[in-house]
Parts: sequence; structure tokens; C-alpha cells
Amino acid sequence: MRAKGLAGSIPLALILVVAPSVCRATDISGQSSSFAFSAALTGSDFRWVVDPTPWSTGSAPSPYSFSNDLSAFASGTAGQASVTTGALDATVASTVDGTAGIKSTSASSYADGLTFELGGNVVVFSANVVATNALSVQGDYGSLNVNGYADFSGASLSVFGTPYYFETVPSPNTVMYDANGLVIVANLQGVSGDGVTGRKIYITALDMKFTNFAYGNEVVNGEVMFSGAEATMSAAPEPESLLALGLLALGGLAGVRRRIG
Repeated sequence: MRAKGLAGSIPLALILVVAPSVCRATDISGQSSSFAFSAALTGSDFRWVVDPTPWSTGSAPSPYSFSNDLSAFASGTAGQASVTTGALDATVASTVDGTAGIKSTSASSYADGLTFELGGNVVVFSANVVATNALSVQGDYGSLNVNGYADFSGASLSVFGTPYYFETVPSPNTVMYDANGLVIVANLQGVSGDGVTGRKIYITALDMKFTNFAYGNEVVNGEVMFSGAEATMSAAPEPESLLALGLLALGGLAGVRRRIG
């Protein structure tokens, strides 16, 4: 009889605990950032640092759309390391508002009329346009998808006088040069997350990494990046109706009660 009484008391407790907990909300967050150019190089007799320029960033929930741009930019010292550009732009946006449904978080960046040089003519990169486009995470819990690509217009690269040519839209992680402590990668990108609860994508249109890169009396270390962007989004499922789960439990306990009785 004690077991029967216990079995009879559990369903009421379940109803009291479960009923107030029913909700249908979905929590989603999104973050994105972008920049057109950055540099951090140290040579034997110089140091050159350019913070990400221009820079845009946003975080959701609460939808956002931000854009920073410059009409032109110049930095550095010719013969050591320098860059000149025309217009630069960095844009981020998100429709994430904390509710259920398909949302998106995005970023993009570009530079036009750009010329970068190291050591006068040791490394020279120029482009009419270098950009990271259509980079986004989109979807809802269970199906978060990523998109994005880098593209180049009128781009050229030379290292120690040898030219290297760009596809308009290079394949992901295309190695343009890898020797003498210098690695140059076009459309550098990576994706992480399971696509169910979270997803992240980043792209740098052109990435130059220097590790004891030597020419003349110079030894250079550091990194130069052109047109970078990243976006992240995470999602939680709409909770199962706990009341429905409670009713299932009631049914199971009713069977136990019959067996005990």
C-alpha cells in the first residue's frame, strides 16, 4: 500500500513542477567583425604597426548594421614597408533578435586602388579591388550554414621580382608563395562549429606571414592582412513542451501503478 500511495503522489508533483515551465522561446546570439587592412611587422631597423583599419564590429541579440569607411589611406615608409589605398570599407550586420526563426549574421570588407611594398621591390602587391564578400552565418537551430568568398580585381604580386597571378575568386586557402620564411595565402579561411548549435566562418582575402624573412640586411617578422571578416552565430532549440513530457511520465507511472496495484 505504501508503494501504491507513492506512485499515486508522483504525477501530481510532476504536474505542479512541469506546468509552469512550458515555454517556446529560442535564444540565438550573433557576432561579426571586419576590417580592410592591418599590419604588424618588425624588421632589423624598423617596426610598422597598423591596427585593423577601418574596423567594424557588432554583437546580438538586438539586430545591428554598422559600416566604417575611409576615402583613402596611407601608412609606412617607402623602402621599408608601406601601403597606399583608395577607398576602404568594413561592414557588419545581424538580424538576430533573440526570437525563433531563421536569422543571419554577416560581414564584408574591401579596399580599392591598393599598393603594398616591402623593401622597395622585394614584396609588392597591388589590386584594383581586394574584398571579402557575402560572408555570413544563416539559419536556425539544427541548420546553421556559412557562406563567403574573397575576390580580386586587377591584382598582382611579385616576390624577389617573380610575378604571381591571382584568380578573380581563388579557391579557399590558395598558397601563392611559401619560401624563405614568407607564406602568402589568398582566400585564407576557416569554418568551425557543428552547424547545429553554433557556426563560425572567417576569411582574410590575402594573408602574408613573415618568419625571419631575410633580404639585404633586413630580417622581417610579423603579418600583413588585407580585407578580413568573420561571423559567428549560436542557437538553442525551442524547448520541448515539458507539459507533454510530464503527460508521458504520467502515462508511464499509471502503468507502474497498475502493476503495483
